[in-house]
Amino acid sequence: MTNEDRKMVLELMDTIQTAMSTLQKILEKEEEPCVRMNVPAVTVSETDSTPREIDERMVKKLLKEMGVPVNIKGYRYICNAVVCLSKEKEMKISLGLYPKVAKEFGTTGSRVERAIRHAVERTFETGSYEVLDEIFGETVRNNKGKVTNSEFLYTCVEYLEDKMSH
Repeated sequence: MTNEDRKMVLELMDTIQTAMSTLQKILEKEEEPCVRMNVPAVTVSETDSTPREIDERMVKKLLKEMGVPVNIKGYRYICNAVVCLSKEKEMKISLGLYPKVAKEFGTTGSRVERAIRHAVERTFETGSYEVLDEIFGETVRNNKGKVTNSEFLYTCVEYLEDKMSH
């Protein structure tokens, strides 16, 4: 084995050890991620089939109706962010939500913010005007056809909560 090979193996071992340490810290933490894949987050009693909290399935359905492109990262980040916000409405967007979503996807908060902004822009350029008007209404008209990430996310949460209560 050459010195270069030995160096590569040691670097790889260091990377694996760091990853294992990180996983151990995550396992020791009591905090659960906002979204668990393939695990329904809806609590349903046998006599009432109305969901009690917003889950990923509901968010995906809404985003598809609006015309959010499903092939871009922002779509997945928005799904996760809306579920998180529905559980913690007082969470600060830039300092709380973006870093939390970023952690779950192994990226940075600024990349999450940018990807969501891109998804929102694309949605208002190419999405379903009728659905967007129904959901955002005056908010869009008053802002010259644009909404901020915060407005988009909170409006999605409010719309889904309203839909569940009726």
